[in-house]
Amino acid sequence: MIDLSVILVSWNTREHLKECLGSLYREKKNISCEVFVVDNASTDGSREMIRSNYPQVVLIENHSNVGFAKANNQALRKCSGKYVLLLNPDTEVLRSCLENMLDFMEKHPDAGAAGCRILNSKGELEPFRTAKRFPTPLTKFFVDMHMDRLLPKIKLLGQYSMVGWDRSDTREVDVLSGAFMFIRREVILDVGLLDERFFLLAEDIDWCWRIKHKNWKILFNPHAEIIHHAGKAIDQVPFVRLKNAILSHLLYFEKYHKRYDVVVFRFLQSITHVSKAVFWLCKFLSGKKPIYAWKNSKAHFKAFYYCFAART
Repeated sequence: MIDLSVILVSWNTREHLKECLGSLYREKKNISCEVFVVDNASTDGSREMIRSNYPQVVLIENHSNVGFAKANNQALRKCSGKYVLLLNPDTEVLRSCLENMLDFMEKHPDAGAAGCRILNSKGELEPFRTAKRFPTPLTKFFVDMHMDRLLPKIKLLGQYSMVGWDRSDTREVDVLSGAFMFIRREVILDVGLLDERFFLLAEDIDWCWRIKHKNWKILFNPHAEIIHHAGKAIDQVPFVRLKNAILSHLLYFEKYHKRYDVVVFRFLQSITHVSKAVFWLCKFLSGKKPIYAWKNSKAHFKAFYYCFAART
């Protein structure tokens, strides 16, 4: 059995994917490793780039965009590594990250999955993307409205995002980012594959919930790092991003929460999106990045209506 199977799901992220694969092969060093790229019908030359520059990659080509969870599952069924890494194509693996994570998992046999420090394009830590607690409709609302940042001393507002923790020590957490999730093979056999009803977003929350409820620990490793150029694929279509966020979290709350929470989630999300629609409309009227502001305002107004129309 090889040490590690790495899975990347790509949709029109050619240049970032190229950099990601470059960093991956630089940092794998003495690790026996197989790399899968599942391409969801990209039209930007991603497939040709892989064939030309990284012929050792196992390329799975989809004829349509089947979503993040289903695409990962296609590769998960073919993996042979002792560990599996789900990695976003808009990331860069830094400074012996893979060796560090392997060593970390070997030292923590009760850990079913682990994550690392996630930095943004400026090299700054992204605490929320790095690790968080399981959301409730209310704690998600606080984060969506940035209340956890505005009033960090109020514990309830920062509960979901774990405000007050600087991510500098090893700690058990609830949720890891799907941008970098290092998983023990036995865990996948124990809890099953990703739920393919999640087309995009919240599939990582769902998987972490299932992992923890099978009595595996989910740990954060502060000694490994990646850079995440966040959202380079999905941000190409703002309403699609918002629509999937609503639908995926709605499905999550329907699976694990009471009906009352689902109603509260819809209501709070409608407040979130109408507030942001008005914010971006004001930006548009003030002449600050008018095209970008109008595009976002329109997307949030559509998302406001979708909060009530969405059906899983």
